[in-house]
Amino acid sequence: MEILKILENTSAIIILALLFGLIFDFSIFRDYLSIFLIIAMCFSLVNFQFDFKISRDVKRAINLLFVNYVLLSLFILIPSFLLLEEMDYLMGFIILCVLPPAVIAIPYTHVFRGDKKSSLLAEILGYLIAIILIPFVFYLLFRESVDVIYILFQLVLFIILPMIISRFLIHLKKLYKVDKFHENKIVNISIFLLNATILSTNKQSILSLVRFHPIWIILIIRFLVPFIVHFVYKKKKYKKKKVENNYVVSATIFSLVKNNTLGMVIVLDSFYPSVAIPLILSNILGVVNPLIFGFLSRR
Repeated sequence: MEILKILENTSAIIILALLFGLIFDFSIFRDYLSIFLIIAMCFSLVNFQFDFKISRDVKRAINLLFVNYVLLSLFILIPSFLLLEEMDYLMGFIILCVLPPAVIAIPYTHVFRGDKKSSLLAEILGYLIAIILIPFVFYLLFRESVDVIYILFQLVLFIILPMIISRFLIHLKKLYKVDKFHENKIVNISIFLLNATILSTNKQSILSLVRFHPIWIILIIRFLVPFIVHFVYKKKKYKKKKVENNYVVSATIFSLVKNNTLGMVIVLDSFYPSVAIPLILSNILGVVNPLIFGFLSRR
C-alpha cells in the first residue's frame, strides 16, 4: 500500500528516479524511451475532453508559446552571446531556442494539475511552427536543410497518436465499467523510467564534462525562467486578472521544456558532434525540471 501511495507522489518519484539513475544501470531501457513517452501521453489524456473554447484556449496556447519561444530564448541567447567563444556551442544554443516545447510537458501538466487544453494546443501549434521555423533558421544562419518529415513524424507519433489511443482507452473504460485506470500511477512510472534512463545512460557524459565552463552558467541561468514566470502570473492572479492556478502551472512548465532529442537528431545529421553538447547537457539537466515544477505548483 505504501508503494502505491508513493506512485501517486510525482515529486517522490522524480527524486527516486535521480537516485536510481545515478546508482543503477538503466541502459537496457534506452531503446524504449519513445514507448515510455507515448504511454505517459496516452494516460495523461484519458480523462481529457476535447471541447476547446477556440477564442480562449488558442490565445492561452499562444501565450504559452511566447513564454517558451521568446522569454526562455532570451535567457539562453543573451548569456550565450556574452559568455561563449566557441562557435559550435553558440550554434547549439541557437538551435535549442528554435525547438518546439518537449512533449513531456503534457504528462507534467497532467500530474501537476495544469491546464491540459492550453498545453495540448500549445504543443500542436509548437510543432506546426517548428515545421516552418527550424528549416528557415537553419537555412538563414547555417545554409543547411532540415528533414521536415521527421518533425511531422514526431508530431504524429507523440501527440496525434496518443490522442487517438486515449479515446480508445476511454471506450474500454466504459465497456468494462472500470472506474479508473490509475492514470497518475502509470504516468508517474513512465516519468520515472524516462528520467532514470536518461540520467543513467548519460552518467559518463556528466563526469567527462564536470569542469567549469560558461555553458553550465547558461544552462543554470535558464532555471530562473520558471520562477520569474510563476511570480508574474501569480502577481496577475492577485490583481484579479482571472489567471487560474492550473494555467500558472502550465506557463511554468512551458517556460523550461524544449525537445532536446529532436534537436540532437537534427544537429548530428547536419553538424559536428560538438554542436550537440548544449542539447545533450540540457537533456540531462531536464531531469531536474519536474522538481522545480513540483516545488512551484505548491506555491
